[in-house]
Parts: sequence; C-alpha cells; structure tokens
Amino acid sequence: MRKSSILALFIAFIGTTLSIQVSASIDDVVKRYQQIYMWEQVATFCKGKAPTELQEDWELIESILKYQGGYWGGEAIRQLQYAGKTLPQIKGIFASLHSSSEVLAEHLISKAVCDSRDRDLVHKEVSADPTYRSAVYIITGQYP
Repeated sequence: MRKSSILALFIAFIGTTLSIQVSASIDDVVKRYQQIYMWEQVATFCKGKAPTELQEDWELIESILKYQGGYWGGEAIRQLQYAGKTLPQIKGIFASLHSSSEVLAEHLISKAVCDSRDRDLVHKEVSADPTYRSAVYIITGQYP
C-alpha cells in the first residue's frame, strides 16, 4: 500500500512539473512569434521606403522573417493544442498577438529611416533566432 501511494505522489509531482515546463515553453514560443511578427511588419514597411540599393536587403530580411514566423507560429499552435486550447481560443490568441505586435511595430516604424543602420539593427534581431541558418538556406540556397 505504501509503494502505491508514493508512486501516486511521484506521478502527480512529475505531472505538475511537466505542466509548468510546458506552459513556460508556450510563453517563450508565443513571445518569440510576437517579436518575429513585429519585425516582419517593420521589414515590410522598410522594403518600400528604403533607398533603392537597400530594397533587396529588406526583401531578404522580410523573407527570412516570414519563414521564421511560419516556424514559430506552427510551434505555438502545436503547443497550444497540446495544452488543450481549442481552435477558436488559438485564433483569439493569435489575433491578440497580431494586434499588440502591430502596435509595437507602428512605434518602430514611426522612427524608422530604413537606412543601413536600421537594416543592421533588424538583421541583428533576425540572425539571433535559431531558425536563421535554415531560413537563409531555404531562401538563398546557401548557408550564411
């Protein structure tokens, strides 16, 4: 009898610990998706506003961000589903993420000159993402 109660407590503890880890992971993934979506809005804006010699750079950055957004968005959906969220709940979460990302992006866009300094700043953010090398390879056929 004693073994089964200890085993039950152990299983309950493991379940609680795993739930906490999954929810922290969900928060990290959702936050990363939100950041990627924000930078994508900035890159899309700058692609049209940048001097001609930088437009190609902004186009590449935008493409990389779209790839990264697809990855992190898919990961967020997968983890939210695993956590028991329904499709309408997930859609609501993404609508909220997009809305707040657009507000943050508008603030950055209002200050953006879309010159090489802005490009380098956004590129630094983009290249820090773990999906960067894969994104560049898929888009250009070459590793960075």
